[in-house]
Amino acid sequence: QFGGKAEVPVSGRFTGGTVAVIRWGHGAHILEKTARFTSVLVNGESVSEPRKLKHGDTLTVGTTRFRYDTSKS
Repeated sequence: QFGGKAEVPVSGRFTGGTVAVIRWGHGAHILEKTARFTSVLVNGESVSEPRKLKHGDTLTVGTTRFRYDTSKS
């Protein structure tokens, strides 16, 4: 669960510094790639512009994968 500002370490080439940010806007979380050379994927598709996240999306940053889950535990 994220709130305020959080940093998540990832593995892979060219993953130093901030690679992507997730922010809240227009009623949804928006993923924005900030690194030039690091691959950022959502469901296997390259992210080049801000993208609205949906429940169940798989995010891949470098060699690290995350699942975007909006269910409440």
